[in-house]
Amino acid sequence: YYLRYICCRSTIQYSLFGPALLMRRLFLCLCLLVALLCHVDSMCAAKICTRHVHFNNAGASPSPPQVLDATIEHMRLESEVGAYRAAELASDKVDRVYTSVAQLIGAGYSNIDGSGYNPRDEIALTESATVSWTRVFYSMLETKERELTSLHHQKEMIILVSEAEYAANCVAAVKFARDHTQLSDVKWRVVGIPSSVITKGTTRISTGIVDLDSLQSILDGKVDDINPASIALICITHIPTNCHIVNPVTEIGNMIHDFNTKDQINGALPNIFYLVDACQSVGQP
Repeated sequence: YYLRYICCRSTIQYSLFGPALLMRRLFLCLCLLVALLCHVDSMCAAKICTRHVHFNNAGASPSPPQVLDATIEHMRLESEVGAYRAAELASDKVDRVYTSVAQLIGAGYSNIDGSGYNPRDEIALTESATVSWTRVFYSMLETKERELTSLHHQKEMIILVSEAEYAANCVAAVKFARDHTQLSDVKWRVVGIPSSVITKGTTRISTGIVDLDSLQSILDGKVDDINPASIALICITHIPTNCHIVNPVTEIGNMIHDFNTKDQINGALPNIFYLVDACQSVGQP
């Protein structure tokens, strides 16, 4: 608008003051236009260079600068000396990762016999959280399957999961139950633990959070179609992705511990294994 105003005014002044003043006004207009273009260009550059705030902190989130720098540095090292030699040179850095992770999650610093603590005894590094979870899951269940079939002669085994369990975890559980039911005489089932509910008006809404009373009823044998002796594993995701849920994993762990302790004394029922997915828990306040 301002440019148009000056140009129109310059045209009027041409008839009043002559060509010299008109040329001066046109020159001023050109300077103003150049300044305006430079300002717009600087704003665009600033916008492009501004760091974005990413609310996606899951598997597809941007890597921190430290991770990016370390990755590029190692790739350059591999290009110079080869992958095997690069891995050998980076072995001390990898060992420090185990120690850092142990400190982050509060892993123990001494063994039961008082000997020195080696983080590699408790920490395993894999390519993804899903791979980590499934490896632990299959290892625990295959161990439990051998125990229950050889010592307790179970004909049915149950995997309890929370209703807000991570999708890949549920897929692995259902696949394990299907495959092992077909390959053995034992029937495997995956059963969801009921969630607590809240009431809004006349509507009852599930919170997705494990209902502790319902779980206790299952462990006490008060649910008709679930025999506590058949429960092989309880899987709980502590903080499920994208649903603002925090499951009471400590309370659930205490309940399982009480169940296992009671039945170790009585010798009646096998112990229940407990698997917690805490992938989203690290770094939470």
